[in-house]
Amino acid sequence: MNSKSEEKNDLAVSFVIPVKNEERHIATCINSIRRRCPAEISYEIIVVDNGSTDSTVRILNDLRVSNILYASGRIGACRNTGAHVAIGKMLIFIDGDVELTHEWSAGIAAELKRLEQEGVREISGSWYRTTMASPIERHWFEP
Repeated sequence: MNSKSEEKNDLAVSFVIPVKNEERHIATCINSIRRRCPAEISYEIIVVDNGSTDSTVRILNDLRVSNILYASGRIGACRNTGAHVAIGKMLIFIDGDVELTHEWSAGIAAELKRLEQEGVREISGSWYRTTMASPIERHWFEP
């Protein structure tokens, strides 16, 4: 696992990120995971590229993302490809154009513990910031 902590723990998660031509946003997304994932959570980042023709894959390699998979088809198929190889106890699906926020970081450890006790393995949504330019899109993703 690409992890902040050396030891594995009970809160191991897999971030699954489908991408296609996300060169403008993917570095912000990956860096926000690395910066915002609490130290008590070990994690892996799985990016599933759906045929990018821009520099997305090069950027991921520069960021030393080791789990870059390739798939084609709809976004659901890309998410399923990532989920199939994930080793985390929980799956966190995010898109390549989002940035995890401080609020996400502050609440995720307790939320993961609660969800794990309930037997939930997938998390979608939560507090994050979009990097899209449209004011309507920014408002849509506000908490």
